[in-house]
Amino acid sequence: EQFDYPDPTMPTGSRHSTSIPTQALVLMNSPLVLDSAQAFAVDLAKQEGDPRKRIALAYETALSRPPTPPETERVLQFTANLQDTPQAWTLFCQSLLTCSEFLHLP
Repeated sequence: EQFDYPDPTMPTGSRHSTSIPTQALVLMNSPLVLDSAQAFAVDLAKQEGDPRKRIALAYETALSRPPTPPETERVLQFTANLQDTPQAWTLFCQSLLTCSEFLHLP
């Protein structure tokens, strides 16, 4: 319902395309995204121990670009506020997987 699924009882030539805030919330809290974010964070931790390099790897993997210096600093501050726990990195990965840049092609 949140994603404008067509009514199967009515014939329609095309589906209307809308974007509403509840779509982002449904997506952000979906089990698929949560599981994917956790797996992404675990994979990053296995590949890279240095937090700055881990952030760069995450951006390259998810967004195909390096992070800007302010983005790197924000992530470092965010993970430090959560004592650099696995959960902090999972939340960071969740934010990457649900950001507009990841979801929409340019």
